[in-house]
Amino acid sequence: MAKSGAAMLPFSPKDAREIAHFIQGKNALWINSYLKKVLEKKAAIPFKRYNQNRGHKEGIGPGAYADKSVEGTLQILENAFANAKQKGLSENDLIIVHAVAYRAVAKEKRRGKYSTIEIILEEKKKDKKTAKKKIGENKAESK
Repeated sequence: MAKSGAAMLPFSPKDAREIAHFIQGKNALWINSYLKKVLEKKAAIPFKRYNQNRGHKEGIGPGAYADKSVEGTLQILENAFANAKQKGLSENDLIIVHAVAYRAVAKEKRRGKYSTIEIILEEKKKDKKTAKKKIGENKAESK
């Protein structure tokens, strides 16, 4: 397991929450390449909760590019990759098992939007033979 996070990042917590919701449970390498496409404006992040007055993007409905939030999330994801490499985990099998973003506590009298983001990666290997075997066992037990 590899973990990375940051606090008091200067971007919208609502955008960060939508990104965290989108990336959770997906392959980390795929998300890394997808976020780079978002920065190039070739793909967009789908917005499920904070989607008022958001333009619709092709194939996903309401969404946005959220450049600053994506850039910060990408840096945290790359830090998590570095932590995983340090622990000897395989980059191809990393899954984002936990991704959360929330509003950071503004210290003193700072104004503006600040976010805190946490990402946890875990190595999960998918073995097709054992998955099929388990399905077959469940069918045999039900008969």
